[in-house]
Order: sequence, then structure tokens, then C-alpha cells
Amino acid sequence: MQRKRRPIQVKELSWKELAQNYPDLLKPRLEETLIKCVSPDQLACEITQIIKPLGKKPGTPEKVAHHIATELAPRLRHVSTALNRLIANRPVELAAALYASEIDYHMSLVELISTFPEPKKVRARQLTEEQKRGNVKASKNHYERRKRRRYPHPQVGLIEQELGTRHFSWADFGATPTGPFLDNLLKLGEVSMSRGQDCLERLFGVDRRKLPKSLLCVRRGRRVFYDFRAVLECMEELMKNGRWLTDVRRRKLVLSRIVYRAKHIGKPKLAALLDKFFRLYLT
Repeated sequence: MQRKRRPIQVKELSWKELAQNYPDLLKPRLEETLIKCVSPDQLACEITQIIKPLGKKPGTPEKVAHHIATELAPRLRHVSTALNRLIANRPVELAAALYASEIDYHMSLVELISTFPEPKKVRARQLTEEQKRGNVKASKNHYERRKRRRYPHPQVGLIEQELGTRHFSWADFGATPTGPFLDNLLKLGEVSMSRGQDCLERLFGVDRRKLPKSLLCVRRGRRVFYDFRAVLECMEELMKNGRWLTDVRRRKLVLSRIVYRAKHIGKPKLAALLDKFFRLYLT
């Protein structure tokens, strides 16, 4: 399908192109360029500005007319008959002269610009080590503030929130509430550090900078994921430092339910490993 060509605007053509390709449009273009008509609105605005200083009683009409003529005469120019004859009789030669005049103007402008002194190249000032550390810290703080507005940390982590409350069921007295995040991890799934609903930050309800460093992770491209081994590292570190599950009864309830859930989803080996891992905190 052929695209429609945009109609050529006369004002977009140079004088040379106009004289060669559209000679019948040359005269109107010359008249439009060389003989400018005065806008009535603009003229009325200028007359108003001239009359205002005269006040409410400017004087006789003759005096007002003389005052206006004195102010406007230097601004107005009379189009001579010779110019009208030149446009009518020699439009091609006049257009060529205008084209040559524009070329001369641009060349003189280029020569003038070439005489300007070259601007001095200002080298970037080297930052000190303290300034570099300050910039890095400010950038990290900005990222943290933006991330917290998007994913605010809950006061209680998802693990404690889901497993730290006793539930009762007539069908199963040992019923263990659980969220999809726990089943995913117990089935050897993975989570991210701070993105998504079930990230490590939200599981424990703490900022990532308070979690252990150098956690076991799996990289896929630019993203980093953590499995249940990293979750166990976080649990151990946070419980040792007294930052997570400080209440003994609540801690036993949460950890015992994690072991129970591992057995329930068919991971007895993992349940035995978790029972051994949590033994210190379950006694």
C-alpha cells in the first residue's frame, strides 16, 4: 500500500528551487516576503499604547493625530513603485538575488562564529574516597526508600504470622495453617531477596541488610534466588541474635509446625533434618 505524499509547502522551497520548478508561484511569494501588510489588530494595539500617556483629555483631534503620526512615522515604510515593478517584470532575477543574499548572510554568520574563542574544557573534579562513599551510601538509601514504599515491611513476618497462631479444627486437631510460600520452599523451591510477596524480607519481616551475609544462592541471569538452605541460615542467625521469635512458646509453635508441614507434604527426610536442626530451639 503506497503512502500518500505530503503536499509540498511553498515556504519550504528555496528561491532557486521555486524559480526553477514553480515560476508561477514566484510573484506571490516575493510579494509576501517583500511587501508586508500591516495587521489591523497590531496597529490598533500600538495606537492604544501611544494614546494612553495623553490621559483622559488628550486634546483636539488634530493634536492627537499629529502625536500618533509622530510616533508611527519612523516605524512605517512606504513600498515604492519601483519594487512593485521589479516583482512584476523581473521575478526570476530578483529571486536569484535574494537567494545569493541569504547565502552571503549565512557565510558571514559562519565567519563570525569561527572568530569566537573556544570554550575551555573543564575537567571533572576528582572525588575523594569519602565523597565516593557518601555518593554510594546516598544512592543505596534512595533505593531502599523507594523499595520500602513499594513493598513495605510487615511488623510480623509471614512465617510467624501464618504459623505463630494456634488454630483448632474438629477434623484435624493438629491442623497446621500454611501459606503457599512455605510449601514452595519445602518442595525445594526458591524465593528472591526483596521482590514479590514471599521474598526473604517479607518472610521474616526484616530489612535485607539485617539478614546474614553471603547466603547460599542461585543466579539466573541478573536475578538471584534463595532456597530453603538460605532460609535456615536466616532462622539460625536471627534466633541467635534475638531478632526473630523471641517468645519461647511462639518459637516452639512455629518451628514444630514447619517440621509437621514437611512431613505432611511427603518430605520425611527433610522433616527429620529440620527436627534435628531445630532440636536446640524446641527443647
